Amino acid sequence: MAKNLFDAEFFSQLSHAKLFTKQRMNSAMNGGRKSSAKGSSVEFSDFREYMLGDDIRRIDWNAYGRMDRFFVKLFMEEKEGLFHIFFDTSDSMNYGETSKYDQARKAAAMFSYMVLENLDRMYLYPSGRQKDSRVSGITGRQAFQKVLKYLEEVPSGGVTDWNKELRNHSFGRRGTVILISDFFECESLEEALRFLAFQKQEVILVQILAKEELHPEQEGHCNLIDSENGKEMRVTVNHGVLEQYERTLSGFLDHMRELSKRCQASYIFCESSDPLTKLLYDYQRQIPSN
Repeated sequence: MAKNLFDAEFFSQLSHAKLFTKQRMNSAMNGGRKSSAKGSSVEFSDFREYMLGDDIRRIDWNAYGRMDRFFVKLFMEEKEGLFHIFFDTSDSMNYGETSKYDQARKAAAMFSYMVLENLDRMYLYPSGRQKDSRVSGITGRQAFQKVLKYLEEVPSGGVTDWNKELRNHSFGRRGTVILISDFFECESLEEALRFLAFQKQEVILVQILAKEELHPEQEGHCNLIDSENGKEMRVTVNHGVLEQYERTLSGFLDHMRELSKRCQASYIFCESSDPLTKLLYDYQRQIPSN
């Protein structure tokens, strides 16, 4: 695990972060996102019970005096976006001098920051692990430190099956699902994306590959070991093998772009060594603001 995963450079890159989505929110929860509902942002609508991370300025103290429980005021136009962020923890993500897993956790932190800064609600899941581990239903800017602590401590391991993974979750209402992975296990991805479309989820795919995967420099005889199942393959790397590898890699990336387009998902690609500002720019370039 990287020491100082979230350093001063990481925090400096968050200052330009802003989250856009294609969907218009229709939740009855409060938040920083404007919906298509009629009314004024100062027009009172309803109450709901206080949840960790809510703005304490919204607490209705009269209701607390009557019921000895905390409630927050809701307003007509202020709606809360719902975001489910999945980051791949499978063993293949540990590859690279700058590991894909570290970049995936930084990307998850960046998206979490944008969600919480906008007063939306988020869930954070490590995909590829058997243990039930997550950050559930948090909102509010002060919750970001909880996200960072969780991401710093969560270990890698396991194998990711996106279709199985996503079907085990209840999304409840319309929202946005962000998947961060190398997507080497992509056989079940199309079915998973169609399931998310049925669940009325906007989908953002963030694919991360290491520089060594994009531009391999091995030569001669090599033992290749699958990091997730331990299988070995003895190969002799020469110019012809590298050309075939490049064609296969290009076909794989073309497939990911075509699959994203076919399933109406946003697709962002980055190297594990790319600065987050590049990932952020590529994201904002294709997602229009509401």
